[in-house]
Amino acid sequence: SGTRSTFGTFGTVTGPVTGLDTSLSTIGQGGTLALASGRNFAAARNITDAGLLSLGGVAFSTGALSVAATGTVAGTGTVTAAISNAGLIHATGSTLLLVGGITGAGTLAIDPAAKLELNGATAQTVAFNPGTLANGTLVGGTLKIDTASNYTGTVTGFAPADTIDLANLIISTASIAGDTLIANISGGGTQAVALTGAFGADILKVTGDGATGT
Repeated sequence: SGTRSTFGTFGTVTGPVTGLDTSLSTIGQGGTLALASGRNFAAARNITDAGLLSLGGVAFSTGALSVAATGTVAGTGTVTAAISNAGLIHATGSTLLLVGGITGAGTLAIDPAAKLELNGATAQTVAFNPGTLANGTLVGGTLKIDTASNYTGTVTGFAPADTIDLANLIISTASIAGDTLIANISGGGTQAVALTGAFGADILKVTGDGATGT
């Protein structure tokens, strides 16, 4: 779509209709593609997002997704693509699963009560947004890393009520040394995650994730 474009149909359609899945290649700066619940999107070609790709609990798949510096991907659902991110990918509301590697100098962000799940390799910064109070309880966000060694970026904003889930590892204990979270793996070995911020000695609590990791 072009700058500030919208899509609509008017009158009676008498000829073949080309769907967005087969025609869309670019979301222009200032434009929005909003996919509501139940409206999945699948395309084999590459797509550029210089505006807003809003996901409402849907599956979005494409050959490759390029998020420009002015672009944002936000919401919940599953994105399956090789992603080049120079902008913002933002988990809001529930779970946003990214299937595929992520390159570029952009940022991944997590709202309170939201979960960002990384299935592929990336060195991008993950930013936890500040927690919120709900009925007197502090609510944070969750970063789930399906394969811990695939994440080589830095986590910012990590605070009480936030969770980092190293999904493929069972962790016995963890500590923070300087700007590094050091997770001691049950059975031997460690996994490090780079952090930025000031941390107290009692910030960490190690628990199982209810599946195969910690």
